[in-house]
Amino acid sequence: ISVDHRVSDGAEAAQFLQALAKYIEDPVMLSV
Repeated sequence: ISVDHRVSDGAEAAQFLQALAKYIEDPVMLSV
């Protein structure tokens, strides 16, 4: 995923990707 840094800084994108990876690794979290 690429992010336009004028709209969003890289930290937000990194945080989103970390959360996404966590849900992919543990799909049960999606149902909570």
